[in-house]
Amino acid sequence: MKKYVLAFIFDSNKENVLLIRKNRPEFLKGKLNGIGGKVDEGESAIEAIKREVEEESGLVIEEAMFKNLGLIQNSHKEDEEQFVVDVFFASSNVFEAKTLTDEEVSVFNTKEAIERDDLNAQVKQILLTTLKNPELWYYLN
Repeated sequence: MKKYVLAFIFDSNKENVLLIRKNRPEFLKGKLNGIGGKVDEGESAIEAIKREVEEESGLVIEEAMFKNLGLIQNSHKEDEEQFVVDVFFASSNVFEAKTLTDEEVSVFNTKEAIERDDLNAQVKQILLTTLKNPELWYYLN
């Protein structure tokens, strides 16, 4: 089973979120998503998300600052490769982020991002969940 990580980095006021415009995989091409990628062999999910955020945005966020929001697992169809995605969120100065790969990172107003047509549908649900559950924000302070 393949393992991936995904993170949503918010500013300290939780008003802005860092998103990345995906070039791959094909089904995500052109869509906005959280920052993330594949968990390497021998790497924990928390090590992977710290590495991915730094590689893609230049933000250095300590492992302890990442809070696990849950897991996304693909369907159990026999013809599909199985995968699991650990979803994290953290707070940082998102305005210091910069694009370091061929996929552009940008800061968006969190509430406005939810209304965008180019936002990945699963990402929209994750952002809505975090906004509707203020107790989650406690962990970012």
